[in-house]
Amino acid sequence: MSIGEIMQRSPEPPGTPPPRPIPSDSSAIKETPHGISSDANDHLCVDDLQGALDIELHGTWVNGGQGMVDSFIDSAKVPDMPSDDNVDAFLVSYDGYVDGRWKDVPKDATVEDETLYEPIRRHINAILREYGRITRSAVATHATTMGHMNNMYETKLKTKPDISLMGYGSSVSGVEGIPSPPEYTHCIAPIEVKREKTKSLVNDRIQLAVYARECIIQQPSRNLVYSTVLTEKNIRLHQYDRCGGMFSCETDIHANARTFVKIVLALSTVHEKLLGFETRIYWDGPVRYFKPDLAKPDAYVIDNPDKPFRRHTIRGRGTTCWILNGYDGNKLLLKLAWRTIERDAEWTFLDTILGENKKRAEQGRAPIPGIGSILEYGDLEKLSDFRHGIPMVVPDRIYYWILQPYYGPALDQAPSVLQSLNALCDIIQGQAELHELGIVHRDISVLNMAVSPSLETAEGQRGHLIDFDMAKRVDREQSMAGKDLRTGTRVFQSIKVLEGLGSHDYLDDLESTFWAYTWIACTSVKPAEPMDGIPTQLVGWGSSTLDRAIKSKEDFLKNKRCYYLVSPGMGPHVKNLISYMARFFHSTALPRLERLREERDDGLSHDDKPLDYATRALIEQGLIDPPHNTGDSRPAVADARKHFGGILWAVRDAIKNEKVDLERKAAGAFVPVPDKDYETPVLVTKIPGVMNQQQPVRQTKASRMKPSRKTLEERERARRDEENVTYELEMGSSSGSNKRVRRQVGEPKPQKKSKGK
Repeated sequence: MSIGEIMQRSPEPPGTPPPRPIPSDSSAIKETPHGISSDANDHLCVDDLQGALDIELHGTWVNGGQGMVDSFIDSAKVPDMPSDDNVDAFLVSYDGYVDGRWKDVPKDATVEDETLYEPIRRHINAILREYGRITRSAVATHATTMGHMNNMYETKLKTKPDISLMGYGSSVSGVEGIPSPPEYTHCIAPIEVKREKTKSLVNDRIQLAVYARECIIQQPSRNLVYSTVLTEKNIRLHQYDRCGGMFSCETDIHANARTFVKIVLALSTVHEKLLGFETRIYWDGPVRYFKPDLAKPDAYVIDNPDKPFRRHTIRGRGTTCWILNGYDGNKLLLKLAWRTIERDAEWTFLDTILGENKKRAEQGRAPIPGIGSILEYGDLEKLSDFRHGIPMVVPDRIYYWILQPYYGPALDQAPSVLQSLNALCDIIQGQAELHELGIVHRDISVLNMAVSPSLETAEGQRGHLIDFDMAKRVDREQSMAGKDLRTGTRVFQSIKVLEGLGSHDYLDDLESTFWAYTWIACTSVKPAEPMDGIPTQLVGWGSSTLDRAIKSKEDFLKNKRCYYLVSPGMGPHVKNLISYMARFFHSTALPRLERLREERDDGLSHDDKPLDYATRALIEQGLIDPPHNTGDSRPAVADARKHFGGILWAVRDAIKNEKVDLERKAAGAFVPVPDKDYETPVLVTKIPGVMNQQQPVRQTKASRMKPSRKTLEERERARRDEENVTYELEMGSSSGSNKRVRRQVGEPKPQKKSKGK
């Protein structure tokens, strides 16, 4: 999602999910996705993270049946897969497989401990040795926790798959070898071991999702993770990717030992592309490179290769950003992401901007101010190419890359108030000219606005609006009216967009700019220095509950003293600017909002009211999009020019006054005036998440590492009635028996509560 996040260059990449507290560092919740995902906030325990992943992956699950297994181990797709005869010969010669059973694996396991884990791990390693997989090893991690990459404030969340298939290679690390103690950075495939009597598809797939998510986070060139659930009798393959999750049928590891061996070999293949790695990003010794075309020798050196920006989610765009060293010595920004197949490519908008700038250059005019440009780009593969020929239940995605100049850090990292205001001015002027070109950005946030670090930068280049992957053309807005509602970053969405009223227009972009700059002004001690928490009045902006987010922003605009929250360190002129902008949107956005609400409500008959109540409940749970008014809510062109003109006047006035103060300071004639209006805010470092609105319960060490089966089963029972989508498919076991079954998307019933982990 936001290229801008990499501008932070923070010690740890930001991110982590909703069912839990807002971090103490204000930057940690700047990117709240428009749908509920595992990326919004951080987690106290594994149960919180599982709750977020349960919602994120809801409605995406696909049962791939036997077809998924057959495709996964197909030697035509896996170059280092041995023949059936070769595997059969190994099974005959291997003393660990006797009389059709794997030695020492209990027939009916009574406990989940080393008596079950160890023989399975030993047999996997024997398979790896037999086939020369020297870069892979099955490591016992059931007693060794592996740390998660947390937000800038630490929750110290750790998890421990029972067995981890670890490995190394050019896509994984610049150092040969597997680290000790083991880390997710080298986890090729997490393996969970269960007893046959206590396994639960619904529970186990979410537990594996926790591990898969962390593999994706800590292996930033990875887009797909395979994992398995193993019992004393069966193995089930799971896949996690940008379209959600899928799972196979079970395979009897004893009766179908050949298939079991091939699954292990497919999981350990040295062809890293098949394991979900982007091989255009690779290590050569201590240096990491990006090669735009694998058939050509040209490659860019990646700057700070261990610190890219990566969204902390499984499903979605999966945006990853790297800073590259250009051939001419200038820094470049590389963005890789997955867009839905029906969405316009980001570069179509940037090409329009580039074409306009060329036209202006021919006329001797300056380019469009405050808008990023593009150098190179390209489409790569479709996600469906990795789905084993199994139909998907969500839209397909296309992987693409964009290379553009590196414009500087995110706006909240501006070194001074003047540079912050200058950048804001150029960005708003750029929005005005985008409107003239018929383009709306639709995802304006703190981190999608970049600031030049130099005071000498020319006007028009002091700040840049970046990330156009959610942009739309105004002339298409009506035809897209029912699609992709609530687009953007929740914390900074306009109130109208939050309610899904009318088409997204320039005024919504302008309002998002206001919310983003107000956020900076109210959460910074001074420029580039965040507070230790979030003022209580701002916490609701990013709420996963729509009503709360809407009310919080309306209350802010209606409060004539809202500017009292602007930090003294940002100066009096920023405070005056925020006051002006708040009054502006109070007098423009709120009246329009009331009119659209009336139009929507007038369209509801008496009998429709209960349905509206149910709809709002589903919206609050993040399960459906809000109702959409299809009428044209866009202001006239004359209004747009007046609106942009008014806001730009206020920003330029703040710049003028800030410059006067700086000149007085330089002359020694400046006398600071104490800010008597400032209301020291109550800072919030934790808020309850969507799954847990009560105060967090103290977690034991064990509960932080393994999820509560009871919690998951209660969650599944509560969700069962919501899932009315059914599907039919051929369910086959590896023994060849097939039968047609009809299941809800949730598939089998959860098993009884386990007394184990």
